[in-house]
Amino acid sequence: MTESIGILGTGEMGGILARAFSRANYPVLLGSRAAARAAERATALAVAGGGKIQSGDYTTTVQSASILILALGFSDALTLLPTLGTALNGKLVVDISTPWGDEIAERSAAERLADQLPATAQLVGAWKTTFAATLDGPHDLQHDVFVSGDHAAAKQRVSGLIQKLGFRAVDCGNLATARVLEGMVRLMGPIARSLAPAERHGSPAWKFLP
Repeated sequence: MTESIGILGTGEMGGILARAFSRANYPVLLGSRAAARAAERATALAVAGGGKIQSGDYTTTVQSASILILALGFSDALTLLPTLGTALNGKLVVDISTPWGDEIAERSAAERLADQLPATAQLVGAWKTTFAATLDGPHDLQHDVFVSGDHAAAKQRVSGLIQKLGFRAVDCGNLATARVLEGMVRLMGPIARSLAPAERHGSPAWKFLP
């Protein structure tokens, strides 16, 4: 059965993921706090070659999709999840966020967001080290998307989505490993800025080379 993808958030990452999954022939729903905002964004993505993308408010998107991607900043996601209540029962939720500044704590964003889910829902961390520019364009090198989670079957489902978008899924282990991935994200900017201009090639990314 084809998964249906609900993207919660209409920003850059949410839009690029919605367009990518639509092009890969997944049913996609784009959700926003305001349904009108989601509809406007879905229309713009379709005009830009994103295929057919449905839209709605957050609750409608959660109820309609089998996999939910939190394309929101950490604080916004942390505020949103408790408001969705039983609509999250049985859902697979993907967290792509990275905490910054005062949001940083000993536990990862993924672990803290998982605490907000009902017992029947599962959370996987993925796309945390993947910038929007990496998602949006062709590349000579197949990029890695690192996956963290406590449930093997949930990680396999998310890994399948990653592979369908042309990336390599790398299983990092349990959800606590997201702490390392989020730290890696915060290193990407300083490392990129430290390189000479001739050494910079597009958007920075991490690649595991065995």
